[in-house]
Amino acid sequence: MRTTNETSRPPAVRLSGVSKIYGARSGQVHALKGIDLEIPAGQIHGIVGQSGAGKSTLIRCLTGLEQPTSGQLEVAGQSMVDQSEKSLRKARAGIGMVFQHANLLDSRTVEQNIAYPLKLAGKPRSEIRSRVAELIETVGLQGREYAYPSELSGGQRQRVGIARALANHPQLILCDEPTSALDTETTRQILELLRQLRDRLQVTIVIITHEMSVVREICDGVSLLAEGRIVESGPITKVVADFSGQLSNDLVPFPLVDSTHLNLGKDTLLDVRFTSNPGKPTGSAVLGKISEFGADVAAGTFETIDDTQIGRLAVTVDRRSLGAVITALSEQGINVQEVKL
Repeated sequence: MRTTNETSRPPAVRLSGVSKIYGARSGQVHALKGIDLEIPAGQIHGIVGQSGAGKSTLIRCLTGLEQPTSGQLEVAGQSMVDQSEKSLRKARAGIGMVFQHANLLDSRTVEQNIAYPLKLAGKPRSEIRSRVAELIETVGLQGREYAYPSELSGGQRQRVGIARALANHPQLILCDEPTSALDTETTRQILELLRQLRDRLQVTIVIITHEMSVVREICDGVSLLAEGRIVESGPITKVVADFSGQLSNDLVPFPLVDSTHLNLGKDTLLDVRFTSNPGKPTGSAVLGKISEFGADVAAGTFETIDDTQIGRLAVTVDRRSLGAVITALSEQGINVQEVKL
């Protein structure tokens, strides 16, 4: 079950009016357009968006590798705008990066890859040895200390990348598509590791991803980035309950229906959506109400997020009962839309 850490600490990430404009031969490119965003400390927050939405530029601004054209940006209380290179290097030390393909040094062992940022930070050898041993145990790589990246599975390489990101005790971990190259079971293991690290270390984790299953599984909050703007953002339970939003549709998509089993000459297909918040019907109550009218559930999706059940059902109903079904369900606070086939 997801654990949302309520905290009185200042936001881990705060962006106010952040824009980034690049010059190009064909004219200016507005990669980011007045972004306002706050990510609470101790939260796992997903940022989703299509290719070209501005996700890469946002990451580079968060790490100080790019300076915004305008606006203010703070990470862990440290401004990342108009700072000296020395100040930016210090701020970056408080940010760990986890990449899609781990980006390990092929000629170095697991130990040496994890030790690399500590050596760059000028830590003494004894401290490096102790910290590396601690991190290897933390990410579950005991016995693989002297293995090279080519000898590791994809999940093991990602564990090395996570350990390396944690080396300098960061307050923020930025994960750029951390599971998109992994199979389903390995993805589940890596997400569980990230959740455990958040809970144990009270670190904030920002996951840049296009995989909605990752957001559903682990994130406390989510933001949708489109054409350089944040168009939706909020706690995941509120976002999925906003049936008018794109994120709700993407996070809990309409279930696949085998149309060969539909009697299109007699029946109508309905998109039925609900949450089991206080005062709202439970999933079993919704199913009971549907059955009262002789309607059938052709397919269904149920998600439980922070003890809130989210349901989306494909329901077939005789056209003669269509109006009565829609009225009865709507009166119960259930969202109903006719699906045009």
